Amino acid sequence: MKVSFLLEIERPRIVVDGVGVEKNKPFVVVGIPAFNEENSIAAVVVGAQKFADAVIVCDDGSTDLTAEIAEKLGADVVRHEINSGYGAAIRSLFERAREYGADVLITLDGDGQHDANEIPNVLKPIVQ
Repeated sequence: MKVSFLLEIERPRIVVDGVGVEKNKPFVVVGIPAFNEENSIAAVVVGAQKFADAVIVCDDGSTDLTAEIAEKLGADVVRHEINSGYGAAIRSLFERAREYGADVLITLDGDGQHDANEIPNVLKPIVQ
């Protein structure tokens, strides 16, 4: 017996077998400011991807492989030519999230000090 179906995901509507189902789910972006975080950025990006519709990394003038690692894992990377500081990185993340049309932006530090598994707890009061 062959079973086939079409699952098409659009924002904010889901189409299953041609039947439209409205889904009020916010578009969630995780923004990660990072400076020379090649040893930790992979785990942070992969952890964030479990809960986000998009992951953006702001590489704030790193001289290591931070940006390359994040890009290879599918993150959108905003690059600063020189280290401009945490505030500038956060500003760049907000600007890019706005371009995405994000409903929610959650930031996680690139050094892994924030646990991506807490993202659902952060989102819960926002989406209720």
